[in-house]
Amino acid sequence: MHDSVYRRAWRFMIIAAISMWAVAGLLMLDWFSIPVRIAIGLLAAVVLNFVIFTRFRCPRCGTPAFRHRGIGFALSVYAPWPRKRCCNCGFDLTQDG
Repeated sequence: MHDSVYRRAWRFMIIAAISMWAVAGLLMLDWFSIPVRIAIGLLAAVVLNFVIFTRFRCPRCGTPAFRHRGIGFALSVYAPWPRKRCCNCGFDLTQDG
């Protein structure tokens, strides 16, 4: 049996937070120039957002688990923590399976 979308999303966010702190710590060293530091930070943010929006979705309707409210995709509010219920169809994202 698989973990719920909610548990997998929280596990990912904890690992991502630890990884981002590690990357930030490495970037604080004087090994990289300022443009390289900015590029690495932006790349890490893009990869993190891509994973969040493509991997953790409601099994019923496909809405991202991190979407909280809004009108349409452009005016939606996304948070760094997942919802327990889908904001679109109301599916319980804490259910295993």
